[in-house]
Amino acid sequence: MTDRASEQPILQRATGKARISFKYNQSRTCLDDLYQQGSAKVKFPRQAHCEAVLINTTGGLTDGDEFATELHWQKGTSALVTTQAAERIYKSRSAPASINTTLTVAANARACWFPQETILFNGSRLVRSTQVELQASARLFAIESLVFGRTAMNETVTSGGIEDRWRVHSEGRLIYADNFRLEGNLQAQLNRPGIGSGAIATSTALLVGYDPGTADAVRQQIELNKDVSGGISDLGALLVVRLLADNGSALRKAVMELFKTVESPDLPRVWLC
Repeated sequence: MTDRASEQPILQRATGKARISFKYNQSRTCLDDLYQQGSAKVKFPRQAHCEAVLINTTGGLTDGDEFATELHWQKGTSALVTTQAAERIYKSRSAPASINTTLTVAANARACWFPQETILFNGSRLVRSTQVELQASARLFAIESLVFGRTAMNETVTSGGIEDRWRVHSEGRLIYADNFRLEGNLQAQLNRPGIGSGAIATSTALLVGYDPGTADAVRQQIELNKDVSGGISDLGALLVVRLLADNGSALRKAVMELFKTVESPDLPRVWLC
């Protein structure tokens, strides 16, 4: 006989889906298609016609919540997509929250996927997947960041799970695949020298289609920053940047400097709030 008192109630879950497509029209990039569903909303700052801001109206994700984003840059377009605030992943009973992002960049397009960091609370569980499809001569700056606990609150993430996956295809050919997975006592694993060496904040950035000197410029920037550690790998078809920091604030500053080094000195306004 089932013990009804021990059964967990089935809760209503949050879902959100957003699809944005940019096109080139009359010498400028403009919106071609926009779809919003559930908790996913999109805003366009008045002074930036080629910038989109994603909003999760639930304020965070937890047990079984799903959030999906599809971004399309058509031929010759140039646009940036960011998020209104840091995403928060709250304690889960069992099932992980899910974030799926698909980036499609056509020929001669310049794409920038620049979301703010994702914060994992103690007991949280997250499965995140980023899929990228590139055509010839496409340019891409894409980054994802993780912060394990709110450092200002002295939180320690001693339980939970994170699975972070990247897949990048160019002209239909797989050029990059990466899986990052931690389970259980996350802080104890991050303390291991081969994983985080005590860091609690990390970023992975992918750069495609940049000038040959970009790798040296980024490497020099990392070396001069005493608050983060990291490096850059030149894989030929793309550059992979890894950053580690002891707190979320130091990582955020390093990410902003990376953006200004390779993209633009003008950060999105939501990053400065």
